[in-house]
Order: sequence, then structure tokens, then C-alpha cells
Amino acid sequence: MDGGSSLFFVLSAAASATAAYSSYSACKFQQFENERRADQEKLAARDREIERRNRLLKSLSQRTVAAASGGASLEGSPMALINRDFREYSLESLSSGASSASTQAGLRAAGGNARRIGTINAAGNLFDAGTSLAQINRRAA
Repeated sequence: MDGGSSLFFVLSAAASATAAYSSYSACKFQQFENERRADQEKLAARDREIERRNRLLKSLSQRTVAAASGGASLEGSPMALINRDFREYSLESLSSGASSASTQAGLRAAGGNARRIGTINAAGNLFDAGTSLAQINRRAA
């Protein structure tokens, strides 16, 4: 093998390694981005839960004040309304929690898949380059 061929092999190997690293890095970034989005969803879910609790407390306070100012007790119809508020809060909380958990799990899974795809693509790039260089070397010999 002459100097030109050696230089070609070195440059081809370097280019292939760079392409493999770029592919892997891009998918690692995608994984990081999905993890960040999952964390943002977790924080947003917490904020939504705080807002739900505030709405429930406000509703209960208003009902209690209305019952007390009217001289009524919290039995019968006012208590039914309070129970309804608690049921609505519980259902909304469960639904939102499940939805948020599903979104977070999906984002984390997508991030893991992106990393695996990046690794496979990087390995494929290196394998293709090695195969091509071996064929060129065989032809040159």
C-alpha cells in the first residue's frame, strides 16, 4: 500500500468515526431533551395539583361561609355539595396524575429509544466504513 492509499484509509476511518460519534451525540441529546421534558411535565403536574387543591379549598370555604351566614348547618344539601366537590377533586386528581405519569413514562422511554438508536446507527456507520475499506483494500491488493 502506498502513501496515498494509507492517507485515504486514515481519512476514511476518521470520517467514519466522526459520523458515528455525531450520530451517537445527536441521539444522546434527544435522550437528554426527552428527560428534560419529562421533568417539566412532573413540575407542571405538581403545579396543576396545587391549583386543584386551591380551587377545592376556595369552594369549601365559600360553602362553609354561605352556610354559616345563613344560619344553616352543613347537613343535607350543603353537605351533598361539599361531597360532590370532594368527588370532583378526587376524580380530576386521579385522571391528571395518571395522564402525567403516562406522559412522563412515554418521554423517558422515547429518550432511551433515541439513545439505543444512536448507538445502533453509530455501530452501523463504523461497520459500513470497515466493510468499504476492506473491499477497497482487497481490490488494491
